[in-house]
Amino acid sequence: MNEKDQVDEISKRVYHTDRYLNILTDVLNEIVMNTHSLTDEEIDYDRNLFSRQTKAFMPNEKTYKEDIHTLALLTTQLERFDHIKYNTTEINEEE
Repeated sequence: MNEKDQVDEISKRVYHTDRYLNILTDVLNEIVMNTHSLTDEEIDYDRNLFSRQTKAFMPNEKTYKEDIHTLALLTTQLERFDHIKYNTTEINEEE
């Protein structure tokens, strides 16, 4: 095994790079297949708040697909708006 292969193997074991690559590949596929084609109006909402509210009703549900969609949507917001959308009106109403 050459030095590069050894470094790659150590990286996989220590940093779990293969798992990160699988997740990022799933996110990129979700962007290409779904979120990229959404309009600005369709992605202009606080996805994190939506996810928290949904999980409050279904705390034991496996949510990998939904979490991948959330990451894809947040990434699309970041690419399109240069920031992630947060619902600031809800914060102001509580004050």
